[in-house]
Amino acid sequence: MSIDLAGAPRTAPTDRATHGRRALVLLGLGLFQVWLWTTRLVNLVGDPEPRSTGFVVVHAVLYVAAFGAGFLLLGMGWRMRREARA
Repeated sequence: MSIDLAGAPRTAPTDRATHGRRALVLLGLGLFQVWLWTTRLVNLVGDPEPRSTGFVVVHAVLYVAAFGAGFLLLGMGWRMRREARA
C-alpha cells in the first residue's frame, strides 16, 4: 500500500526568528523539567519520613523518565537553536 503525496499541500518554510523562538521555548521547558524533577528527587531521597522501598523505587523510575523527557527537550531545543542561527 502506498500513499500518494503529489496532491499534498506544501508548507512554507519557517523563518529564522520563529524557529529561534520555538527553540527558546523548548530550552526553557527542558530546563524547567530538569530543575523540577531534580528538586523532587532530592526531596524524595532526603525525606525524614520513612517510605516503603516500593514507593521510592516507583517514584525514582518516574523521575528518571521525566529527566529523560527534559533532556530530550533540551537536545531538541539546542539543535533547533543551532539550525536557526545557521
